[in-house]
Amino acid sequence: MDSGANAVFFRIGVLAYNLFISFKRLACPAAWASQTIATVRWRLVKVVGRILRHAGRVVLRLVLGAEALACWHTIRQRCGALTVATLHESVVTTSEKRGGPGEVRLHVSSGTGIQ
Repeated sequence: MDSGANAVFFRIGVLAYNLFISFKRLACPAAWASQTIATVRWRLVKVVGRILRHAGRVVLRLVLGAEALACWHTIRQRCGALTVATLHESVVTTSEKRGGPGEVRLHVSSGTGIQ
């Protein structure tokens, strides 16, 4: 197998992991800090719902309790409030704390993307 393809696959995995950690730290409730990717996916994605069209609008109807619905709204609001500067501060802080060999540092510039 091509080692270049393996390296790309590994780096994509590292980027996905870093994005998940940033999402968990910046948007999810503090109680979820120790949750794994599978647990967060289970809580967010595996929710019974239905996409409807009502009065000319697309509506997502979820089957959730009041507490879970409040959590969804909080996560959605926090994601909407994120800025590029917030993401940069979070990633730099995380990478500076660890600072181990072989760590990939993700820096988001105020311009258009990832450096």
